[in-house]
Amino acid sequence: MRKRMEGTGQIIIDREGEQSANPLFVLGNTRALDVMQSIQRKLTGTETGRPMDVSKQVDHLLRDATSNQNLCQMYIGWWVFSDNEGPSL
Repeated sequence: MRKRMEGTGQIIIDREGEQSANPLFVLGNTRALDVMQSIQRKLTGTETGRPMDVSKQVDHLLRDATSNQNLCQMYIGWWVFSDNEGPSL
């Protein structure tokens, strides 16, 4: 059975039918957890450390989502629109 821990993004596997001192095993990738926490901070408006009001949060998310720099990281074809000299492969 897979369960998701509230707030951390970690996945827990409950090993049913097996006797163990600790039947729960946490599977985690440090980088993935960091990214999940970053996304959670962005969506809750606390990325800068201070809560943002809704309109500022929406503006910030839209600016990030349409930034050429972020699009370049997602799709190599966008690198021509960036200020960088080229993609780092």
